[in-house]
Amino acid sequence: MKARSPGVRRRVWIIGFVSLAVIAGVAVLSARAAIEAEIQSRAAEKLVEAGYSWLDVAVTGRDVVLKGAVFSEHDKDRVEAALREVWGVGNVESQLQVAVREEPYTISMTRSDDELKLRGSVPNEEARKTIIGLANANFPGLDISTKLKIDPNMAETERWLTGVGFALSQLKHVSSGRSVLADTDLSFEGRAAKPGAYEALITAFEEETPQSISVRQMRVQPPKAEPFTWTVQLEGDRVILAGYVPNDDAKIWMTSLAERLFPNADIVDQTFIAKGEPDDWWDAAELAVQALNHLRSGSVTLGPSEVTVEGVAKSLDAQRAISALKDAWPSGFDFKASVRLSQQGPAERPRRKASTAHTWPVQL
Repeated sequence: MKARSPGVRRRVWIIGFVSLAVIAGVAVLSARAAIEAEIQSRAAEKLVEAGYSWLDVAVTGRDVVLKGAVFSEHDKDRVEAALREVWGVGNVESQLQVAVREEPYTISMTRSDDELKLRGSVPNEEARKTIIGLANANFPGLDISTKLKIDPNMAETERWLTGVGFALSQLKHVSSGRSVLADTDLSFEGRAAKPGAYEALITAFEEETPQSISVRQMRVQPPKAEPFTWTVQLEGDRVILAGYVPNDDAKIWMTSLAERLFPNADIVDQTFIAKGEPDDWWDAAELAVQALNHLRSGSVTLGPSEVTVEGVAKSLDAQRAISALKDAWPSGFDFKASVRLSQQGPAERPRRKASTAHTWPVQL
């Protein structure tokens, strides 16, 4: 076999090297494409998670370019920071635009006894149907009146809809009230519909408000209680406060007073905030707790115009002390006592740490 000349061998080597380079280049490009696709997928998932699913992401290598419109500079910073957390992302270049509107993007929701009115703007027909569906689901017994115009100038529809859903659902707790969402700023006012509704609203606004909105104003009036009654009861090693109190200060004050007079008992607060308390309620409530301190077991009930003490007195002196309280009550309260004498001698209760069963947020 004839040997190849040196020139031929060089050409063979060159062709081999070129082929290997081409293969290596194709492999690198394929790997790069796979990496870019993976980063693209992760970035898109992060945008959905952060509430910016409408934004576009372009990936070159490990670098990301953001495109689209957001509502504020805060949103720009937030979405950029979110993408920097994505594993594999190198540089993040923002080409985001801040949408400018002359007036806030506003929707109002007003509830009365028999009607819910929806007024304002929605970004598209799908959002309009979603809001009407939420209204029907939350208020099945009310007439739903809708005058919602379509205005596509809402850059962050999903986050905005989350705020609308929250604002709408809180109207379930009021007999009459109004929620207004201007861009992402929420204002809410109303009167709580029933006992416990006031506390539910306070808790919702303090603990459940979506991150997509800001509460600018929240004014809620407690429900009106008819009759306005309040009871303090001594049951074993527990002092139970139940019924209605006029405000959160009263809840805190009565709990503290009970803890001071009954240091060995568990203090259980089951009261609700309401309006309609009689004149001199504070003085009468303080005397009620003091009267309970003379009982081995029993209760003191404070109504709109009467006080009732029932139970077993600790001793004869305690029974007389309760009777003597008749002249101490504020005018306007009739005093009734049904207290029998204990057949047991004074007995010290087991020492237990005082605690409250419920702690309600302070009124905004």
